[in-house]
Amino acid sequence: MAQAQLLSSTWILLKKINALRCANSLICNRTGEVYEGEWARDLPHGKGKLVVPGKYGKTYEGEWESGKKKGKGTLRWENGGVYEGEWDHDRFHGKGVLTKVDGSKYDGEWKDGKRHGRGIYISPIGEIYEGIYLPSCFHSS
Repeated sequence: MAQAQLLSSTWILLKKINALRCANSLICNRTGEVYEGEWARDLPHGKGKLVVPGKYGKTYEGEWESGKKKGKGTLRWENGGVYEGEWDHDRFHGKGVLTKVDGSKYDGEWKDGKRHGRGIYISPIGEIYEGIYLPSCFHSS
C-alpha cells in the first residue's frame, strides 16, 4: 500500500509535465521519451540519458542542469548526425564537433546554438574552411 501511495504521489507531482517517474532514475512520458539518470527537484540534473523515439528521433547522453542540457554531452540523431561537445540551456555552446549525415563537419566554438568563434568546417566534398565564425559570416585566418 505504501508503494502504491508513493507511486500515486509521484504521478501527481509529475502530472504537470505529462510524465511518470517509473523508478528512482527513470521517467517515461506519453510521447515515448525516456530519461534515465540523476535528478534534483524532479528535473534531470547531473548525468543522464534522454531517448526521443520517432521519425526525427535522437538520443542525448551527458550532463543536465535543472532540466536542460548543460556541460558536456553527445547528441545522436536517428539519421546518423552527431554533436559532441559543450552545452548551455539546451543549445550547443562552447567547444564542440558537429558531424552531419552528408559528411560535412564543423569542429570549433559555438554560442547559443550557432557557429561562433574559431573553427574548422569541412564540406561534404572535402573543402576546408578555417577561421573565425561570426553570427552571419566567416572570416578566414
